[in-house]
Amino acid sequence: MNDKTKSILLVDDNAIIRRELRHMFEAAGFVCSESEDGAQAVTQAEHLKPDLIVLDFSMPVMNGLQAAPLLKKKASPYSDHHVHDVRHPSTGENCNGSGCRCCSF
Repeated sequence: MNDKTKSILLVDDNAIIRRELRHMFEAAGFVCSESEDGAQAVTQAEHLKPDLIVLDFSMPVMNGLQAAPLLKKKASPYSDHHVHDVRHPSTGENCNGSGCRCCSF
């Protein structure tokens, strides 16, 4: 890590997944915050300004597809933010229509 510790916002309605991701990222030296849904993530991202947001696809209140374009609007105009998308296993749906640059992996 460099002088500034990088921060990550973990967004998932499953507390076990958030916990496991937190353990993995904190072991690598990142500082993590958590949100349970997309609406909460949008509010938190505005205040926290994380370096990375790990966003679940399927969540209550506001899902990842709904949250992604709102999060992108809040990103600094000088940054080069990318939204990486893992396609939904049953629908194959992704966020290409959300205005975000996406890639599947």
